[in-house]
Amino acid sequence: MKMAGQGLSVYVGFLLLIGVSCIGKRLGGWEDVDVEDEHVKNAAGFAVKEMSTRSNGLYHQKLVEIQEARRQVVSGWKFKLMLEVGTTSCKKNEVTFEDVEQCEIDENRL
Repeated sequence: MKMAGQGLSVYVGFLLLIGVSCIGKRLGGWEDVDVEDEHVKNAAGFAVKEMSTRSNGLYHQKLVEIQEARRQVVSGWKFKLMLEVGTTSCKKNEVTFEDVEQCEIDENRL
């Protein structure tokens, strides 16, 4: 992890099992994907929620920006994401993760 801007840049790689047509794709090869792609956004949201839920911190984490996305076609899709993530001012015991969008990034917790 490295400090960047308002949050942390986090390299997240994980397997997202989604049925995918492999016609015209090189099985196993990595390809760049638009950061605005809905599958990329869903994968990034899942990754940040998992990070926030599994961390021992008192405050929620929040996605600031998807900086880069790559996808590998295997039996599903495997994503490599470069994400900027920040710590919010919302405590986990006061706000659910589903409501974290209302929370501001806390500059003092970087």
